[in-house]
Amino acid sequence: MARRRTWRSLFLAILAAAAFAWSAIYHFDVPPSEMLDILWMSLSVVGLAIVGAALLLLLRSVFRTRD
Repeated sequence: MARRRTWRSLFLAILAAAAFAWSAIYHFDVPPSEMLDILWMSLSVVGLAIVGAALLLLLRSVFRTRD
């Protein structure tokens, strides 16, 4: 049951993001190219955060003392 909730939450989050983009483009006259720029910037920041976290975990495992 919990797995189903996870997928439903993911689907609803993607749907909300798409509704936000549609609303910005059609109701507030934001150019679609600007929305794509915002998408790529967001994805790159998330990617950098993932890479940074992975590097910190790697450093932690390297410098961790062995008992």
